[in-house]
Amino acid sequence: MQKIPKGVVAIAVVIVLTVFVYYRYAMKLFPVVRTEAPSVMVQEAVFDKPREVSAEVGYPVPNDGYDNVRFTLVLDAEGAVTDVREVAVETNTADEHQVEFAQGLLAVIKGKKLSELEPVDRIGKSSLTTDAFNSVVNELQRQI
Repeated sequence: MQKIPKGVVAIAVVIVLTVFVYYRYAMKLFPVVRTEAPSVMVQEAVFDKPREVSAEVGYPVPNDGYDNVRFTLVLDAEGAVTDVREVAVETNTADEHQVEFAQGLLAVIKGKKLSELEPVDRIGKSSLTTDAFNSVVNELQRQI
């Protein structure tokens, strides 16, 4: 019978222990949440504190040229939207129409998880800003 070198045995033990520790503690670090269908598993991000995600977009404005805005969504620990901020990129402030849009958008998406957010219908009189927001939904979702 051939003797196995101690170095090979030590490496095998380290690999087995590493795999065991990884699978033992990975579920605690990355919880898996069930969706409606019991046969489908989805991993969702869980945060220890509220956080923000932002995206910038530009869009043409009739008789005004081009408008660049930044949409910032504040998320709670479960990833649900708690606040919406919208500001003009050039001035780093929001005008009254942007504030009105952000408040209307918040009324529509507050409490919804960002990962489940879908494009919204027109908010108030802001069809162009609504389209701009809808164009960055995927980019915002990629940040979670």
